[in-house]
Amino acid sequence: MKLLRQSHPSGFDRNIIPVPEIIGNNDDDDKVYVAVGKSVEKAVSLFHWTFRRFKDKEICILYVHQPSPLIPTLLGKLPATQANPDVVCAYRKEERNEMQKLLLDYMSLCARSKVKACVVTTENDQVRKGIVDLVNEYHVQKLVMGAAPENWMKVKKNSSKSSYAAKNVPPFCQIWFVNKGKLLYTREPSEDFDLPPPSVHQDSRALRSQSLHYPNTEREMPQIYCRSRSSTSFIPGSTSMTGSLQSNTSSESGYSSEHDLRVEEESLCKQLEEVNMEAEASRDEAFQELLKRKRLEAQALQANSK
Repeated sequence: MKLLRQSHPSGFDRNIIPVPEIIGNNDDDDKVYVAVGKSVEKAVSLFHWTFRRFKDKEICILYVHQPSPLIPTLLGKLPATQANPDVVCAYRKEERNEMQKLLLDYMSLCARSKVKACVVTTENDQVRKGIVDLVNEYHVQKLVMGAAPENWMKVKKNSSKSSYAAKNVPPFCQIWFVNKGKLLYTREPSEDFDLPPPSVHQDSRALRSQSLHYPNTEREMPQIYCRSRSSTSFIPGSTSMTGSLQSNTSSESGYSSEHDLRVEEESLCKQLEEVNMEAEASRDEAFQELLKRKRLEAQALQANSK
């Protein structure tokens, strides 16, 4: 299935993204993982806090893809187990395409701030479990993730991703919980716990961007690795990306003041939200066309049987 077409907001262009080589994973002790979701505003805030806190460190975007349990059909939204397999397959493809576009936008944000970045992702029905799985698989030692302030005031909220992570990630992982650009809490690693040796899986399949080029040049982005619960596979690389990189004049992450930082965050949030809204509209339009075609095929079969 082809990628959905989008009308591009002012200041955005489309570039071809070459698929880089798969290389070994080095210097993981220095790498900072940032767990993000679909919320652009929260992701931008997390990224900028991380850029300020961990200057000159490589960022690894950690993302858990949660497939929708409901599928749009001619009869309305149905559970995936009850919907037509072809429709389910097409919808899953579009979901993954949208995930790729979102992650490439996040990569663009890192490049815009002159931060080296890579991506790891998995698929899980529960985001919180997917985060813990990735921490275990990649032996993540530094993790930044979002959290709501009330989660630390009320311990009852054990169902939240942040509370679940604090209790279930391995003791070798240090976690910084951040809300709206402010550090809420740090879960320190255990001093008595030895980090397990790197796994063969991690060494052979860790993906990273080969290079991030700046204004008016092609960027090489990673082909995003997806580990599902039952199998291992690669999601085909997207052939397009949103975002034109602009050079920054400041020597420290491209920002000269807190005011500049806020303006930059607001601008990026607005642009990314516009793109995501257009992508959602395009996806809905594509599925309406698919359902219309299915309806016509059913009518044709019914007419031939008479």
